Amino acid sequence: MPYKDNLKQIENATKWNKENKEKRKMIQKKYREKNEQKIQDYQEEFHHLKRIADWKYKGIKLRPNEDWLSVYLYWKTCERCEECNVELTDGMGELTCRNLDHDHNTKYIRNVLCWGCNINDPKFLNRMEKIKN
Repeated sequence: MPYKDNLKQIENATKWNKENKEKRKMIQKKYREKNEQKIQDYQEEFHHLKRIADWKYKGIKLRPNEDWLSVYLYWKTCERCEECNVELTDGMGELTCRNLDHDHNTKYIRNVLCWGCNINDPKFLNRMEKIKN
């Protein structure tokens, strides 16, 4: 049934979602199972937009000669940490996952680093020192 009042439609949807949490979870699960490839394709297609939005939200700034898409492409294709030279990965929560390093005062981008170098983890840095030598 069509709603003339958008607010009323939102209220009803919110009420239904609260009353039918388990049913909603089951519907979402079935959708994800049925459309796994479609969801993955969508996420890959729009990954750059989400990543750029995250950087902007963090307050990262571009220099006059930079643009967001070029920064994203450089970040995505950078294979080695510009500090310790470890091979970068895409996984979250790994010490070797790629990070866009920036100056916290100026907010300008500096390098593409692994997470270990970006957070200056002494254990990680000591391990990388041993590998280099």
